[in-house]
Amino acid sequence: MEKRLFSIFEVAPTVGLYNTLLAISHDSEETDDRISSLLDKIAGDTPDTLVAALDIHILNGDVPQISALLKAHAHLLRPRDATTLQCAVTMLDSSHYHTASLTILERELDECIRAIHATVRSCFSHIEEEENKKDLLEILKLRTGTAPRKDRVAQWAERVVTSSGHFLPMAFAALMMGLPMMPGGDEGDDADFLNFVDWDQNDSDLDDLREEYRPNLKAIFDGWVHIAQGMRGGPSVLSKMYSKAVALMPWLRGPDVVNEMVVKFVMFIFSRPRLIKGTHRLRERPNKGHVLEALVNLSSFAKIQRKKISMAQENQRRAGGKTQAGNTQAPRSHPSSSPTGPPPLVGGIFSFGGQTSQFPPVPGGMEDVD
Repeated sequence: MEKRLFSIFEVAPTVGLYNTLLAISHDSEETDDRISSLLDKIAGDTPDTLVAALDIHILNGDVPQISALLKAHAHLLRPRDATTLQCAVTMLDSSHYHTASLTILERELDECIRAIHATVRSCFSHIEEEENKKDLLEILKLRTGTAPRKDRVAQWAERVVTSSGHFLPMAFAALMMGLPMMPGGDEGDDADFLNFVDWDQNDSDLDDLREEYRPNLKAIFDGWVHIAQGMRGGPSVLSKMYSKAVALMPWLRGPDVVNEMVVKFVMFIFSRPRLIKGTHRLRERPNKGHVLEALVNLSSFAKIQRKKISMAQENQRRAGGKTQAGNTQAPRSHPSSSPTGPPPLVGGIFSFGGQTSQFPPVPGGMEDVD
């Protein structure tokens, strides 16, 4: 029995099978050493074997092995393996591999932001046109909530939304490779590959395709943000990623702009339902829901970071004002009326020893914070 299970483990290792082998073994230490040697050999063969090896080392708390595997084979990990990678990074953070954990955190957040950007561009293909980019910068200079800004935001969102929600084959391949989507092109809904994987939501055989070609960017991004908040140096990484996100997607600076994009996108999804060929049923577009989720989620992240930055800037201004007041209102020295009186009172200067942090300017100040 043990020999049979071990032969299966050599081909398809899992944590459950690992625990079973240890439970039925007459010498668990010898079996554990044998499994460890095997994992060292096969961990880099496939993504599945790497994930299994990481899960087992995470279970055993073997941080050096986790670090070695990520250093050698991290490129094999897929979006669906984000949970395992996040657990591994959490363990590295509480060890002397802390620097490596921050490097992975920053890399993964950057990849998430770029993936969300590519996904959003697939539905707002005109958003990178120079005319629309210049118009957006002018809109962001207008006061939030004013009628001129509302009108221009609505017009801008109408122009940038993709006129057709269909993926061309080459455009789909470019999206999967992380390349920017090119505007234009219009084919029928049957050209959209994701309609195929969504044909039957209950077909478990298509789960792998759905996870591979339409990863849950919202859940992955939320997971990394949650981990960063508890890591040493994590908040600084989040602030840095916010700056990168705003530089890549300037429209994140305007919550009203994002809200209008969401409205236009929802109207687009439900504005032109089509019949499925050979049937009398309308084709739904569940494959576009992940775009909307990623857009709203990234906007929420930007709002939180913007509020934190604004609060930090306000605290710095208050601290600076107190320091200046302490310098200008220090009590003056008064001569003693008696030679035996107390010594003259010398004014003091209150110093603040904490280090200050530099934050990017927040357009519109606190007005942009919801």
